Amino acid sequence: MNAYSMLVAVHVLVGAVALATFWTAGLLRKGTPAHRASGRVYLLAMVGIIVTGAPMAVARWMDGHPVTAAFLGYLVVITTTGVWVSWRAVRDRTAPARFAGPVYTALALLSVGAGAGVLALGVEVGAPLLMGFSFVGLPTGGDMLRRRVRYARGEQTPRWWMVEHYTAM
Repeated sequence: MNAYSMLVAVHVLVGAVALATFWTAGLLRKGTPAHRASGRVYLLAMVGIIVTGAPMAVARWMDGHPVTAAFLGYLVVITTTGVWVSWRAVRDRTAPARFAGPVYTALALLSVGAGAGVLALGVEVGAPLLMGFSFVGLPTGGDMLRRRVRYARGEQTPRWWMVEHYTAM
């Protein structure tokens, strides 16, 4: 088994853990210790997805598959955004301006940029899948930028963090 195959195997294994814990947390009563514990395992598994996905994208680039590499890289961007937002929304629920700080802004801009790049690539190579997936990053990043301004002004609803958390999930 070569290094790339091992990386894919770990990615699939961690993905299975993420899938199981996503549904476990989703089906449990929100806010309970069991929900929080399975949510933590889910987020750690998603970090594993990101950590294994990034080198997979680099490997595809180095193997001469730039379209696949771009798609995998894009998936890393939108996954990282969702993981970070879901975690920080709960963590910063009493400080929306802190939540919508530099990392939030950078992820929003990266989502818009990556979405635009994948859309352009999809149009160039005639890949409807890429074009379709671009409509995850484009509106997500744009909406994050809009909310960032609202949070900075103190214009959030009382349970804003729950909306962010659920949306990111």
